Amino acid sequence: MARSKRKPAGIGAIASCKAKFFHPKKSLQEQYAKHTYDNVLIIGKGRHRINHREQDCYECRIPDIDESITFKIVKSHVKVTQSPNEPFDDEVVNAPVAPSGNQDDLRGSTTNVSDRGGNYSFADDRAETIAALRAQGIEVDDEDVLPENIAPPSSATGTWQKPNTCPRRSDPNVKNSAGNWKSKSWAVIREMDNLSIFRMAMPEKFIQQVMIPETNKHLEGERLTLSEFYRWLGCRYFAACFVGVSPFTAWWSSKEIDQFEGAPFRLNCVMSYSRFNAIDKAIRYTNVPPPTEFEDKFHDVRQMIDAFNQHYEDNYTPSWLSCLDESMNTWLNKNCPGFMVVPRKPHPEGNECHTIADGDKNAPIMWRVKLQEGKDRPKLLNGKPAFPSQFEIYSKTAKLMLEMTKPIHGTGKVISMDSGFCVTAGILAMRDAGVYWQALIKNEEGTGRSMCLAITSTSASRTRSWIDGKQFLIHCHKEEKYVCKVMSSHALTEDTSKEAWRKVNGEWESFKYTEAITNHNKSKHWVDDVNNRRHAPIGLEDVWATQWWPHRQFTFLCSVAEVNANNSKAQAHDKPAEHQIAFRKQLAKELMFNRITESGGVRNSPIRGRRAREEDLRDEHRLVKKPKFTGRYDPTEKQWVTSKVEYLKQKCKTCPKEVRTYCLCSKATPMCADCFGKHYSCVDHAY
Repeated sequence: MARSKRKPAGIGAIASCKAKFFHPKKSLQEQYAKHTYDNVLIIGKGRHRINHREQDCYECRIPDIDESITFKIVKSHVKVTQSPNEPFDDEVVNAPVAPSGNQDDLRGSTTNVSDRGGNYSFADDRAETIAALRAQGIEVDDEDVLPENIAPPSSATGTWQKPNTCPRRSDPNVKNSAGNWKSKSWAVIREMDNLSIFRMAMPEKFIQQVMIPETNKHLEGERLTLSEFYRWLGCRYFAACFVGVSPFTAWWSSKEIDQFEGAPFRLNCVMSYSRFNAIDKAIRYTNVPPPTEFEDKFHDVRQMIDAFNQHYEDNYTPSWLSCLDESMNTWLNKNCPGFMVVPRKPHPEGNECHTIADGDKNAPIMWRVKLQEGKDRPKLLNGKPAFPSQFEIYSKTAKLMLEMTKPIHGTGKVISMDSGFCVTAGILAMRDAGVYWQALIKNEEGTGRSMCLAITSTSASRTRSWIDGKQFLIHCHKEEKYVCKVMSSHALTEDTSKEAWRKVNGEWESFKYTEAITNHNKSKHWVDDVNNRRHAPIGLEDVWATQWWPHRQFTFLCSVAEVNANNSKAQAHDKPAEHQIAFRKQLAKELMFNRITESGGVRNSPIRGRRAREEDLRDEHRLVKKPKFTGRYDPTEKQWVTSKVEYLKQKCKTCPKEVRTYCLCSKATPMCADCFGKHYSCVDHAY
């Protein structure tokens, strides 16, 4: 017969409790040690020190006992007999929620969408393919010169002069400072486990205050806690350590593990599939009501992305040099909000995000993300943007550049970009905002064509910097077959830390790059490095199959936080970042078996941060028999309950077998030999 669910407690609830469990003890145990009170009034709840450790307790009053005394009792020792009108917030059990239709099915789906924007290939006629996509209404981000930066054919470029001063070098308040986390020093991070670093890189405040409460409004059964949320996420990360497992439910299969079929391990010991799928269907990423005056296709994810950016603005100080570039979030349904095709990317279809990453010690950390809304950007009835930027007066690209660098305005830091941001107006606007910019020039239709023609006779071993009347710098380096051009608002001197060589007319000549070209060569791959770790060898979105678009945006932010955590660990240890799958496996283990409390703290008995030695593992996880003439194990009294039957058996935790064995890690959990094998593998052998 199924046991009835425990009634929730709250102020005014009536409970039944044994006198021996109340604190302070002296006033009761001397006379009523074996007495049970059936009319205990619960008046509050809190954390109190009981039996030499902090525990969750109810605060009570007992009739016929001095009302000035407030007794404390551990929650597990209380049986609520009469529920209150308003239970405590963390004890509300939701009634089953009626399915809300297609959206719940999409959230709980385990397959990806497959409606591509047509059958096309960029390997054929690229221009024709791009034109066909645009004819379908699909946005395509190619590498054509930005219209706002093409000078009219008859316009004069101005007078080119050789500059004498660098505005950034001449400012005594600007320094080349390294990036750092504001709340944790690198020495502290060095001692943290993977989960702690990951939590530092995730917007956990948003998860606690928005995601979990909103999810609980739609979740069947027990309320979701922060600890269970991370266990749910840990199952996702663990599954993303393997490819080819299909269907996804194989991770919870009742079949024996087969090395040639299905999942290599089972997740039943972490969470049942019904609970996992219930969380999938109930998850929400915003608590803001949808607008009624206009349609916002990005409503479900807007608050989440803003929270991610705010988290990094509040908790991370970027390095003096960062890279701005595009990142792709894969999605194959052309009807999703902001769908775009970017032919030059390895994953060309989906949502384009502009992202910034710094790269101290070759371990880049991505600290800002902006989803490109394109033609789906919500507008009011009067045609104005529903969510206007404070930089609306600027051109499209200049506005984007200002929005992306808002956290570092006025700091004198440097942002390096590719040719997609080669906009003179943006460079000058950033200079006014107190941020120095530089961008690669790939085409000669824009700024700098006449200046490039002026140096075509220069030796390949020379580098020159030029400026116009508006403190606008263009750096050119003449190679044998082309001219490398970088425009910037800073960087004049040569980089003396490295000497380069070129063979000119049969003779080797040495030279030094200018600072701007050195910065470009050093930082141009930082965003790509983060994306490579996100996608290779196994991308989280490759395994987290879903047909609900907001899930994919959350997956993107999770994968960014995962890479940031790994690279933060590498910077703290002053070593190269470990293989992403190795980091993910350990992170998944710590997520699935976390001991996080309601407040976000960690219980006193932490999980192992590193793999135990084999002999230690056998000591902790070993199948043993319980003593004769005993029944169940009482964790409160920490002893076996006596029985008149010599070999009394109990039902196994996960199967119908009756046994006398248990695993040493939990005496109160009966376990047969077959289930112990699965338990043992799930706990450690996966790692």
